[in-house]
Amino acid sequence: MSEKKLFHEVPKSADFHSVVMTTYSFDFHHFESQVLRPLKSKGITNVTIFADTAMLDQSIGFSTGHLKALSSSYSINGIPSLGAFHPKITILAGENDVLLLQGSGNITNGGHGKNHETFTVFYANKEDKTQLPLIQEAWYYIRQLTASIEGLSADKLNWVSSNCNLLHENPIQLHQWHSISEGFSAALLYNEQTSIWQQLIEKLAEEEVQRIKVFSPFYDEQGTLLKQLHARFPQSKINAFLQPDKGIHPFKMKPLEEIRFLSWESTDRVKAANSNLDRKLHSKVFWFDCGNQQYGIFGSPNATIKAFGTDTSRGANDEFAVLLKVNNQDILKELQLTGSFEQWTPQENKHQKEIEDEIEEEQGKNTHKIKLLGVDLNSKQLTIYTRKTKHYNSAILVCYNSWGEEIERQKCKLTAAMFKLELNEKSNSIAFVQFLDDIS
Repeated sequence: MSEKKLFHEVPKSADFHSVVMTTYSFDFHHFESQVLRPLKSKGITNVTIFADTAMLDQSIGFSTGHLKALSSSYSINGIPSLGAFHPKITILAGENDVLLLQGSGNITNGGHGKNHETFTVFYANKEDKTQLPLIQEAWYYIRQLTASIEGLSADKLNWVSSNCNLLHENPIQLHQWHSISEGFSAALLYNEQTSIWQQLIEKLAEEEVQRIKVFSPFYDEQGTLLKQLHARFPQSKINAFLQPDKGIHPFKMKPLEEIRFLSWESTDRVKAANSNLDRKLHSKVFWFDCGNQQYGIFGSPNATIKAFGTDTSRGANDEFAVLLKVNNQDILKELQLTGSFEQWTPQENKHQKEIEDEIEEEQGKNTHKIKLLGVDLNSKQLTIYTRKTKHYNSAILVCYNSWGEEIERQKCKLTAAMFKLELNEKSNSIAFVQFLDDIS
């Protein structure tokens, strides 16, 4: 399968004015140089991004200079989540064109080229609305996730809805099959009141699953999701692919005869790639072989309970995926997820585990953080929208320019969900703000 350079393959006949993107991790420099530039060249001027709060804080800390476009060309907001805010969605909207791109890749250099990633694309216009219900449902999902966002970012989202003739309708039914072509249907899976697991089981209720293939960089250490799959489909053989020395493996899982662990390096995709490139497996693919019918999950969820949830729990993360239903296995062949597979023993990758533990600890602190829902600048006046918290009565608001340099700071009382601050002097160079603890 030929690999594509994202955002350089937008349909030539399409006319888009806006883009809304969600991501877990975010690289400012990659976005401005490799994503924003081609989007602007296609006439897209209304750019809004939503990222995981903890990862965005971390990215701002790393990005200390040359963020030339942040303050004027796009807006970015952190979205808090009980676990991780993990969906990777892009919606391009025009007056009569709309496109949904979703998959496993974050808005980083790795997610847009260096890693092994998978994406699916759906497109509709006023002449062909076959795939429109899927795109409308994805837009509905984004609007639910961002319902608490205030200020300019909220206005930009509303502007997209008002200026796209294809996005104003809410879906009547969620997680339903939509026919794309003969023998090819798709449904959206995402954690909301119900879990991705519950939605999947409902879709496979009438099927006899014979074989399951799991391609994922991250697993539960105890193999909890794999054991849940085995319990639900006891007659099926499960092949779980692991990348040696990378990711988190189910190394604490007791062996089960029906579950085999195989090396990602033995797939045709890796063997066909340049051996000099140390590419990380970041795709998340779950393949269910039901004989004449095949089902595949492609999207953001890893092979964990936090991502999929259970029969009674939605899962801690916010995740998004597409479930495809086809009558052949050509997709696996096209993705080169075939080959003479070698067995592999799960291993403990201590360094990766330490990184994930640190991120999880930081995300756990999110419940105590002040939630910034929007920041607008008008001459010398800042309008701040926050979610009120019982943990803080006051804080220090620090303003930075796009070089990461502090412009000024002010103490503010957190007595209302919206308040205004007068800056000491007029400044159009403010790129982002942060709250710091008031230790006075």
